[in-house]
Amino acid sequence: MLLPSYIVVLSKPSHVRECSGWSLIEILAVLALVLLSGKLLLPNWAQGLSQAHLQQQHKSFLLHLRQSRATALSYQQPVSLCGWPGNTQCSEVASTKRQILSFIDTNKDGQWQADEKLLHRQSLHTALSLSFNRGAYVHFNATGTTGQSGSWLACWDNQIVGYKIVISSSGSLRSEQVTCDAQS
Repeated sequence: MLLPSYIVVLSKPSHVRECSGWSLIEILAVLALVLLSGKLLLPNWAQGLSQAHLQQQHKSFLLHLRQSRATALSYQQPVSLCGWPGNTQCSEVASTKRQILSFIDTNKDGQWQADEKLLHRQSLHTALSLSFNRGAYVHFNATGTTGQSGSWLACWDNQIVGYKIVISSSGSLRSEQVTCDAQS
């Protein structure tokens, strides 16, 4: 018996298609998992971001204090630092921005006037609470000492952990983590 010289390939009829996508149930299940994981992870991510902002503002403020002291020693002139929230503005120019100023304070009044050399401005985030227990400004004299000791409390809105920055009358600084009132 002879076999035919052609091979018949069996295929599906053209009106039958294979589904290569996802079903509605599979899509909804994946979406539910994504939303659930986002609900669990988002608060931790936001808290971590707030803590990172606080650390950045804390380190920047410490650097600002150290630079002010070093400038007083270097220029052999008094340098003042002022402008934290809750105190009067430290400049003749009314400012709507939250900022800390350091300047060569030739008349030693803790207020920046236009004829005094401005050294640095540091912007403060609106969520940062920065309070000092010894007045409206810190003054470094030509020897780098302050003549007054005190501490700042730096806290972030709705964060439990903050920083306490302590300055001694000799002008040296130290910083430590503290507990803040999270209701701010």
